[in-house]
Amino acid sequence: MELSKHHSMRTNQILSVLFFIDSIDTYKEGLLLQISTGEGKSVTVAILAAFLILYNKISDSAKNSYVDIITSNSVLAQRDSKEFQGFYSLLSITVGENSDHDMYVSGEKKCYKKDIVYGSVDNFQFDILRDEYSLLKTRAGRTFGYVIIDEVDSMMIDDGAKIARLSNSIPSMEFLFPILTSIWKELDNIDKYIVKVEEQIFFITPPNKEQIEKYISKHLSSDSDKSRDILIEIEKGNIDMVDVITKENIQLIKDPQEFIKEHIRSYIYTRIQFSSSYENTIFSCNEQTPKIIIPNSLKQIVSLQLDKWTENALLAKTTYRKGFHYLVVAEEGVERITPVDYSSTGVVQLTTNWGDGLHQFIQLKEGLRLTPENITTNYLSNIGFFTRYKNNILGMTGTLGSKHSQDLFKQIYKVNLLIIPRFKERLFSERSGIIMHSKISWVDSITQNSLIEVMKGRAVLIINEYISNSELIYNDIVNLYDSSKVKLYNRNDLDLDTNLFSKVEEGEIIISTNLAGRGMDISTSQEVESAGGLHVIVSFLPENLRVEEQAFGRTARQGRKGTGIIILNKQDLMSIPEYSSLLDQEIINSKEYHVCTNNAMNLIKERRDKREQERIKQVIHSEVPDILIKDKLFKRFCEFKESLKGKVDSTYYLMGLEESWGVW
Repeated sequence: MELSKHHSMRTNQILSVLFFIDSIDTYKEGLLLQISTGEGKSVTVAILAAFLILYNKISDSAKNSYVDIITSNSVLAQRDSKEFQGFYSLLSITVGENSDHDMYVSGEKKCYKKDIVYGSVDNFQFDILRDEYSLLKTRAGRTFGYVIIDEVDSMMIDDGAKIARLSNSIPSMEFLFPILTSIWKELDNIDKYIVKVEEQIFFITPPNKEQIEKYISKHLSSDSDKSRDILIEIEKGNIDMVDVITKENIQLIKDPQEFIKEHIRSYIYTRIQFSSSYENTIFSCNEQTPKIIIPNSLKQIVSLQLDKWTENALLAKTTYRKGFHYLVVAEEGVERITPVDYSSTGVVQLTTNWGDGLHQFIQLKEGLRLTPENITTNYLSNIGFFTRYKNNILGMTGTLGSKHSQDLFKQIYKVNLLIIPRFKERLFSERSGIIMHSKISWVDSITQNSLIEVMKGRAVLIINEYISNSELIYNDIVNLYDSSKVKLYNRNDLDLDTNLFSKVEEGEIIISTNLAGRGMDISTSQEVESAGGLHVIVSFLPENLRVEEQAFGRTARQGRKGTGIIILNKQDLMSIPEYSSLLDQEIINSKEYHVCTNNAMNLIKERRDKREQERIKQVIHSEVPDILIKDKLFKRFCEFKESLKGKVDSTYYLMGLEESWGVW
């Protein structure tokens, strides 16, 4: 490492490598280490990987002759494989990374013939499914030797229940478009008639023709022309409908979501007509209410999916927002929906489509061309992936988390846990948090906090939850400050230059998402250090302590100085009852802003950590058993499918089998 990187190993790095080797060689068990952020985990990973490769070459062990290194996103995989290539070359070790730079079709990926492969967990999972299920020979016969996981908590806890899915298209899925558009339109329509009065919610049924005629005969002239004119005006909404509505039109709703689901189900089934004939048109207009003609072959899919479609239509309408949960990305002249992993890594997920109609409803929301929904036929959970390495699971993280988090590691992955002490005392100070009363004052507070620090000769990193917030804050700051010193880093899909982190100079401001909040080693100049180091602003409440510590871990690294602060928008918190009650009790109001007392911020974090504990319990007791059952069933299906090869000649028979499996 000294020859290639001019880096001498520290005592804690040497100890970490020795602990890993001892666990694998002596105890035959996996090991996870808590190594504080900024303590050189990437270097430790590279040295450990090199040792494992050389050890197996010397011992002539073909079984564990490969090392897979899992990073929290593909950007870091590309960075680290390139950064340590010189080091590996000195030892005659080959290295690659498995990102899909071009559209993958089939055949061996060259990277899997290397000794060491860097990659994100989903890239590894998708390649396994392509190799084993689709038989595309993607992994070039690579076996599962050792896995080294950087940022263990992100992949094993935050995304512990995550499942990588590959989907197949099914013929005639475009016949479902009218159902999806009808759900979306009726959802818009029904929303007009749901009203809240005090604490009760009512559905106001629109008056029917008979009620309108009765109203006309009672209140208006017998002149038929005038009555017809009035009827037209009522239909246009130009006359108050309240006069026409009676008690029969008012229905009390106890559970709005269940009511909407039942209403949509009833509405759709009154319009659907299943048919064995494929007509040129998908609508039959022989009746007053047009019918949607659906092939009989899709009847089971409609029956199983209708409730899920309705739920996801509600999500698309009320929750998912552009620039927050997804982007609209233009590629070769075609605009498409691209999800964003905003809560954990900040990665723009270029190859991901949401399932169960969610993707299609967001396409409708954004006015884009509908694409057919695919059916998930093969999948691999994070748990199923990591356990393939058996007792050769090695990992590092800045924090192993609470006792509940550690219990999850031990219970699922059968690993030991150790905490490695810091090499140097951390010179970090977290300032009292601030909660602003509106989005405008929140942006202004972040801008002013940044400018105050750069005027001292420091540098600032602002970490945001959403891409749109990054852009909003960027635009506000460049209106008041030298734009050449303000860098925006929030899109991994745009090939942004990660070298902007190599040495941050005084007066520079970097605005990013969680893309920079995990795994990025930010080096500061001597001038910045003399002025107090890097100042980190987190503009949202991290969903758990681990994400918070990762964000603040971008500063005060390896003995350097640093400060951090959380600046929140009250409006973002008020939708969560646990937080809104605290805000009402603890925040001191003023005309311009809300100042958050230390007690309030501490209480908010305590509530957050309690929510996280409950989430982990849910993962252990509910989600994990469900995932294990799904993994087991999928394995049995794959075995059954494999047993049919050679016995069944028809490709269409196997395709039909996959379709039935996907629908089930």
